[in-house]
This record gives sequence, C-alpha cells and structure tokens, in this order.
Amino acid sequence: MVNVLCAYLRMPYILPSEPPDDDAAEPTRTRYTERVQERQVRLTAQRILATHLRPGDDPNQPIDTFWPDTDLDLTGAVLIDLDLARCQTRTARFIGATFTGEAHQNHATLVSLA
Repeated sequence: MVNVLCAYLRMPYILPSEPPDDDAAEPTRTRYTERVQERQVRLTAQRILATHLRPGDDPNQPIDTFWPDTDLDLTGAVLIDLDLARCQTRTARFIGATFTGEAHQNHATLVSLA
C-alpha cells in the first residue's frame, strides 16, 4: 500500500492556479476543475500515509494502524501541506520533491536518504 501511495504522489502534477473567469473557455474551466479534484485525492493519499506512520503515544506499544519499518520514496513528488508530525519511517526519500504550502515534521523520525 505504501508503494502505491508513494507512486501516485510521484506522478506528475500541476497545481491549480487561480480559478478561471466565468467567461473562460470550457477547456480552461475543465482543466482547472480536474486539477482541484486531483489536489483533493493527493491530500487524501498524504493523510493516509501520515495516519499509518504515527505510532501513537507509547513507543513500546504502537497503535494498530501503525506501519512499522516503512520506506517512503517520494522522489520528485509534489507534496501539498505535508504533515508528517510525530511520524516514524525506516527511510524516506524526498530527492527533487516539491513542497507547497506548509510542511510539518515536528517530532518526526525520518531517516532521509540522499
């Protein structure tokens, strides 16, 4: 599952710009709508990863949803408001990744590979 989510986030993506005017051509409005919808799916994929990378409050008894020994490969990914606070991974690759918005990594344990 981790590899599928990471692969999805590594797929090319162009963030939506400002909404088009009401009188904009249909292809322009459609392209904007598709990018907004794609952003929502990407945010959901990021939340799924973060949820499963948080072991909980007791390091000796991780919560059931925690995925231990996880390797993240987000090479070249477009990451939007990424919140990895309190997350733990075995390794994480962010080479060439684009971070937009706010990125949170407070109290995270990420071993980043160059």
